[in-house]
Amino acid sequence: MQKRWVNKGVDLKAFVNWLTNYLYRLGFDLKIGSSTSEYVILASNSPQFQINDIVHITVIGEPNDFTVDLRRGSGKRRWLLSFPTLLSMFGGGILYLRELKARDAWIRFEKDFWKCVEDAVSRLSNSKIKFDSMYENVSNVHEE
Repeated sequence: MQKRWVNKGVDLKAFVNWLTNYLYRLGFDLKIGSSTSEYVILASNSPQFQINDIVHITVIGEPNDFTVDLRRGSGKRRWLLSFPTLLSMFGGGILYLRELKARDAWIRFEKDFWKCVEDAVSRLSNSKIKFDSMYENVSNVHEE
């Protein structure tokens, strides 16, 4: 799922820090990468949300126009949900049950994640403008 925000003035570095702290508190193992206008967070192994897959979070854009993309890993076992009767006949019912639980955990996580994102955007709204003006004020003092 993907959502976009426009004209919010969010400091994206602070926003990504907010998201990583949130994921860390949930017990996820994290890997973070960044470039000029893109941040990528890979999260896995949360004891609270047993998703059994890697969570891909991408933040792309600039402070006044950015997108957050949330995806669940590769989906190697999601095909199991298509054939529950066949699986139970061949002893694969436990795999079906695990994937069903992982899907439920994903739905709960996704709902909680977007609440966190909305909260972060609202709290960090215009933060890029504030930080830039603070830096400008400090620069002016040092120049005099």
